[in-house]
Amino acid sequence: MKLKKRICFILIIMCIFSLSSCSDTSADTRNINLSENGGENGELSAWISYWDMEKGIKELSKTSDKITSVSVFAVYFKNDGSLYIPEELTQRYGEISNVTNKNNINRHISFVNDVIDEKGDIIQKDANIVRKLLNNPEERAKHIESLISYAVNNGYFGIEIDYEKVDEKTWPDFISFCGELYKRCNEKKLNLRVVLEPKAPIDRYNLPDGPEYIMMAYNLYGLSTEPGPKADVDFIKQLSEKINSIPGKKWLAFSTGGFDWQNGAETKGVTESEALDIISVYKCLPARDEKSGCLYFYYTDENGGDHTVWYADNVTLDLWIKTAKEQGYSDICVWRFGGNVSETLEQVKNNFIK
Repeated sequence: MKLKKRICFILIIMCIFSLSSCSDTSADTRNINLSENGGENGELSAWISYWDMEKGIKELSKTSDKITSVSVFAVYFKNDGSLYIPEELTQRYGEISNVTNKNNINRHISFVNDVIDEKGDIIQKDANIVRKLLNNPEERAKHIESLISYAVNNGYFGIEIDYEKVDEKTWPDFISFCGELYKRCNEKKLNLRVVLEPKAPIDRYNLPDGPEYIMMAYNLYGLSTEPGPKADVDFIKQLSEKINSIPGKKWLAFSTGGFDWQNGAETKGVTESEALDIISVYKCLPARDEKSGCLYFYYTDENGGDHTVWYADNVTLDLWIKTAKEQGYSDICVWRFGGNVSETLEQVKNNFIK
């Protein structure tokens, strides 16, 4: 009888160890305190992009009970500085309007300094077009009127400026532009948002009072870096401190999804859904990074290419939002809707009351 009991005990122990070896304990979320439904004061906003409108609009509908505003991304420019409106944006505008009007969601149109040339190629984040449009009062005034006209004629609640990689010499003109644009927006009863990169020299320039400012709390690691998370807790804290001196309403923006780095090849962005598809195909076991809350994993593709993937899930976004609120910033923007799983959307929603 004692021998049988001893054998039983050994079998139980072996079973426990067997179960634990098949599970990914580093990515286990059972002991993580996720935010419960109800959240705290603060607003939730998000972007939907012209190249993923269908999925973006569906996710906007799913979060419509908590989201207060959406930015439609984006109108960009031709070489001569005139506006270029992507066809997908025009085609889907009616659907966006229906969802936002029905659910009392404010619509912003986002203008980004991407340029489409005569061949149809897109130059992303072009500093030259910003310099051209802002380098004197006459050009700025002309540019401002084109933005105002588009927003008013298409029934937008507000304008969002997402001019990135602005060179140092253009920053004084950019500051003037923000103040002048705000004045015209105020006259036309339009809201104004200005997106800021983490490296923006806001410690050396006095941003004008009036616009709302959105700090991009992502791109800690990305297309041109080694593998790593889009953000981590320390990064969020540093950016929170950086924007303390900015006047007016301030938002922190977090990015969903992640990146797939391949040795010797171009890094690619991945949505959360795409990351999960990779995990399924290649039988990967993700681990969770403590500093960022992100998941990461490795795989070798069918051509022998070695990959590293980092991405954010519901646990990650919850941690980032909690960290922002602990720093005193409760208004959050999400880049972007499209390619997120339901659990992530629900967890983000749980942090807010509309």
